[in-house]
Amino acid sequence: MQKSQLPAICGICPYGCHVKVTLSDGRIVDVKSNSDSPYGNLCPKGKRAPQVVYSPDRVQKPLIRNGKKGSVSYREANWDEALGLIGNAFKRVKKKYGAAAAASYMGGGTLEDSLSLLGDSFLQPFGSPNDMDCGSICYVSSRVIAPLTTLGIEDRNLIPDYENAEAVVIWGTNPANGCLPDRYRRILEAKKRGAQVIVVDPRLQALANVADIWVPVRPGTDGAFILGVLNIVIQKGWYDQQFVNNMTVGFEEFRNYAQKFTPERVATTCHIEKQMVLQMAEILTKKSTTLNFYTGLEYASSAVQNTRALYILWALTGNIDVRGGLYIDEYSCE
Repeated sequence: MQKSQLPAICGICPYGCHVKVTLSDGRIVDVKSNSDSPYGNLCPKGKRAPQVVYSPDRVQKPLIRNGKKGSVSYREANWDEALGLIGNAFKRVKKKYGAAAAASYMGGGTLEDSLSLLGDSFLQPFGSPNDMDCGSICYVSSRVIAPLTTLGIEDRNLIPDYENAEAVVIWGTNPANGCLPDRYRRILEAKKRGAQVIVVDPRLQALANVADIWVPVRPGTDGAFILGVLNIVIQKGWYDQQFVNNMTVGFEEFRNYAQKFTPERVATTCHIEKQMVLQMAEILTKKSTTLNFYTGLEYASSAVQNTRALYILWALTGNIDVRGGLYIDEYSCE
């Protein structure tokens, strides 16, 4: 039996954590975090990568449906037959409905990134712009539409400054599982040096267990909680009036709308204690606060507006483009 260990990149989710893989006679027997890399990390999903690779249900050959549409009856085929069938189907669809009737949809694992070439290399020359992926439900609303319509830039240009933050807010995400591999470590290091950690999440997840404050909002009510905090910030005058006068549009209309979200209403809606609303407002206005959020805000019919409200909260409390907040990275105006 020959054993060896190789550095690798986990492909289970989009973040590509650096890992070490142990092989026995060429077969994966163990996966662990690569402690030699600053991006070394491993969540429970990555740890179980061998189960994915060697699953008896894993599709390793082309399958062609062997029955009526909707049935679960398939037969194995060789690549020539499968690709020929696909090519003829594309031709048939294009002739009957037009090229735009063809579309692709890909998932979010690192190992699926190569499929993104399908759009540029095939679909667009074929005549279809419909190259889609899972970002339609877990990226575009919060990382593109919301920040562009609120701040004029994409979220990728807003960088959390964990190293200098006095407080870190984790909202609707679990950095210990499915996040950039260095973030969980950096958050724990921030807490160790004295930064306050606040987790807003219905789940008592990994960071909520060690957080200074856990706000267990009812699923789908994040927007109400954010607006409640904004209402307090505005009513108490805990914002930069000069910034509002020079850098915002529609503030008075927004103030009138936010007034509806009293601490009592927010507490009832979100199933939390009303003092949590004031507590969050005080932290954001008295401490440099950075932010890590994701799908907990997106998986709702109000996804874009939830996230826009969050960006407004960080802007009004002076936590954007400052030390310890979300600093603005270089970006192109084109």
